[in-house]
Amino acid sequence: MIDTRETRLAAAGFTLVELLVVLFIIGTVSALAYPRLGRTGERVILRTAAVQLGSQIRATRLAAVKSNAPQTLTIDLHLARYWSSVDPVPRALPARVGVSTEGDCIERGEPGRAVIAFRPDGSACDASIGLTDGRLSARVAIDWLTGATRVTWRL
Repeated sequence: MIDTRETRLAAAGFTLVELLVVLFIIGTVSALAYPRLGRTGERVILRTAAVQLGSQIRATRLAAVKSNAPQTLTIDLHLARYWSSVDPVPRALPARVGVSTEGDCIERGEPGRAVIAFRPDGSACDASIGLTDGRLSARVAIDWLTGATRVTWRL
């Protein structure tokens, strides 16, 4: 039998066993990777909530400096929402995200509400806001001297 290009192309290909082995490997890798991919959605939700809250805090501080008047950020711990004197429309945190506050100088308004005041010089009280989603957490910290906001993650 003469080895021609046509006979080599006809012999090239994969057997059914080879295809089944490849499909098994792909299925096993997918099954192992799926739980990690599921947690990625939780991370995105928590990160988005923390970044948006940090942005609102920065905007409130900036408004205090620009207007040369105190401004406040209010957090409703029971309803998991927040608003500022600059933007009084309440913004809700995702339903599954828990919220807590820490800091000696956080004013307690109505029950379940925390108020953080920013002074005209940009300073505020030393406070932090904790966001949790299961085992994932984020902390939005406010520096008392400068009013600067920093977000840290424990994912």
